[in-house]
Amino acid sequence: RWTCERARETFESGTHVDQGQLFGWLMCYWSAATQGSTADFIETVQETGGKRIAEITLTECAKQDPSTPIITITQALIENTRKTP
Repeated sequence: RWTCERARETFESGTHVDQGQLFGWLMCYWSAATQGSTADFIETVQETGGKRIAEITLTECAKQDPSTPIITITQALIENTRKTP
């Protein structure tokens, strides 16, 4: 239920526990997306890495209305990554 605003605030100035929760959620969501996916998608996710995925997510959040749910951004990024050749 986190919004982009909350995610960005947490990333920038949250406690280590909250930052870990945010990062953990992102990585779990992306990990779940790899289940049953193509080898190309899985390889792209692995090569990109968690830190870069978090940075991309927060950059995209900055472009959106602050009340946008982070799950919306994350799902859109996953779908876009699946479409990338």
